[in-house]
Amino acid sequence: MFGDAGLKWSVENQKEVRKRFLGGRVRDVVKTPPYVTAEPVITTTDVKPGDFLILGCDGIWESLSSEEAVSLVGLWLESSTSKAKRLSSVPPLAAKGPKSSRFGGWFGKSTSQSAGDASHSKEKTVRYEQWRIPKTFVTVDENVATHLIRNSLGGEDTETMRALLTRTGSLARRLRDDMTVTVVFFDDSI
Repeated sequence: MFGDAGLKWSVENQKEVRKRFLGGRVRDVVKTPPYVTAEPVITTTDVKPGDFLILGCDGIWESLSSEEAVSLVGLWLESSTSKAKRLSSVPPLAAKGPKSSRFGGWFGKSTSQSAGDASHSKEKTVRYEQWRIPKTFVTVDENVATHLIRNSLGGEDTETMRALLTRTGSLARRLRDDMTVTVVFFDDSI
């Protein structure tokens, strides 16, 4: 586990590192760390063909809710199944698609809401609000991970995506976090 040591080390360890190695100061807000540990929490879930797992770092989840990410994978599957290279824009927080969409019932929502509805989500995604742009998702990528990252960085708004990707150093960190995503499909046909 790298980074955010103030959330992972005890106050005593942080003070010792500061003293011996000229480390950073202990943050005033840190009272009783560690708050984050590498100790795994293990759960089991039965999977069946058609299920998938999205593994993403915090940069993805600062832009997309779980519902949006799942629906975006569903939209990508529908797009790749039809083999159409179309630009299917999705209005903010709503996915357009055929009424017979097999992903339309995710989370008990109709197809017109299948990209996730942030007003009903308990998850807070902060980046689109920070960038002051609406969420407009797009389905253009051949790779599902690229699809999720594109939609985490502005979706249809390619100008914003380019601006975010060309920033480097500390400015980049203030505008976007690291983004890594892997989607595991539990189906041999994909």
